[in-house]
Amino acid sequence: MNDELTTRSGTFEGPGPGEQELAPEPVPQLVLACCPDLSRLGERAVLYGTSVIIGRGDNLHLFPGGPLPWDRMSRRHASVVPAELADAPTVRSSSATAPSLPALNGRCLVEDLGSTNGTFLNGDRVTCLTPLGHGDIIRAGSVLIVYVEEPVPEKFDEPAAFVGTSLAANRVRQQLGRYAESDSPVLLQGESGTGKEVAAHALHQLSGRTGKEPVAVNCPAIPESLWESEFFGHEKGAFTGAGAAKKGLAEQAAGGTLFLDEIGETPLALQPKLLRFLETGEFTRVGARKAIKVETRTVSATNRDLAIAAKEGSFRKDLFARIAYLVLDLPPLRERKTDIPVLFYHFLHQILEGKPQLGVSSMERLMLHSWPLNVRELKSIVELLVATRLADMETLSLTREVVKRLETYARIGDAPAEERAAAQPLDKERLEELLSEHNGNVAVIADVAGKHRWQVYRLLKKFSLDPGDYR
Repeated sequence: MNDELTTRSGTFEGPGPGEQELAPEPVPQLVLACCPDLSRLGERAVLYGTSVIIGRGDNLHLFPGGPLPWDRMSRRHASVVPAELADAPTVRSSSATAPSLPALNGRCLVEDLGSTNGTFLNGDRVTCLTPLGHGDIIRAGSVLIVYVEEPVPEKFDEPAAFVGTSLAANRVRQQLGRYAESDSPVLLQGESGTGKEVAAHALHQLSGRTGKEPVAVNCPAIPESLWESEFFGHEKGAFTGAGAAKKGLAEQAAGGTLFLDEIGETPLALQPKLLRFLETGEFTRVGARKAIKVETRTVSATNRDLAIAAKEGSFRKDLFARIAYLVLDLPPLRERKTDIPVLFYHFLHQILEGKPQLGVSSMERLMLHSWPLNVRELKSIVELLVATRLADMETLSLTREVVKRLETYARIGDAPAEERAAAQPLDKERLEELLSEHNGNVAVIADVAGKHRWQVYRLLKKFSLDPGDYR
């Protein structure tokens, strides 16, 4: 009997006895991201080198939950084919100006099987075998499926701590669980709106410090002249207007969690005092002589690269070392495409009763959006949609106000010219330059070029380039 790999949504066959265990490397998978049955969001189909059929046929069990028995889905709607099994010329888009791409540019390809309503890839109709890339969105009837190339998840933790069915969200939950077992300082890193405060609260709950709420310190919001008084507190008469003694934020967090939000914005002159408190747990109220000692768990958050800030001198190196014992990187929403519908309904059902659903075309529009402001932006879009919807109905669609807001956000997220250039297709000459510049390090080359690592590997194979020759 074969061993099995268990995921959140079902089990998949793994290697048999005597075979090599599945390596933690990217494997092509299809993730059910949007469908009428919300309980099935996140189901995964692992593609083990054979062609598969997407459809509502009773004999189709591609996903753990069975066929896709919904409106506008044909019995045999589309197929996903491994590249090595495809020998026909391929086109990425139905557009007349789209460049022709060879089949080996993708590990898998998608093909419409003569469905009634068509198959779409990233909003474009599929007219022939078309290469798939990591994060591509397939629309078939009322279903959205995301093609990913990532390790097969062994198990999914419960999503209460950090909402999402993506592998990235699950990794965050797993790290939160491990970090909760320690009292060491934690540094949460991520773009604005990625959920750093949510992660801090989850860490507080998982750590067992539930007797009191975590104390949040918005570091940029405290004026430098009032910082010591706000953070450490003051005695009665310590300064003009101090009519009574006051506990500071550090003292309020005793026995619980102190959350230092945007710690990178702490004034440089005050960082030594913060460092001393974090190292000793001791502080002195303004106007007092006796030191107070408290025990607290410190969780810091930043959207800056503090390592660079420390190198440049705008953030103390010793303070950085103190707060970064345990580091957790929160992924941007654009790297969590399968989480967009899950988060959308998470926010929507907090506001509306009856649990209406968003039309598939509208959800596709959301999933193709760049989300420069991340989860915070998505929550604002949901609130705007609820406020501007025309009527109570089972199926919602994006309102004119929501579309305009998305366009505004998209302009905010426009990449600088150099980033757009980096994201352009790599030719052989450019790839050779990057190999030489980065000593054949494929991971670094992928980051610089704005590509997925396996896209770079496919190009290396296409151009017969060996990274080892550049080391």
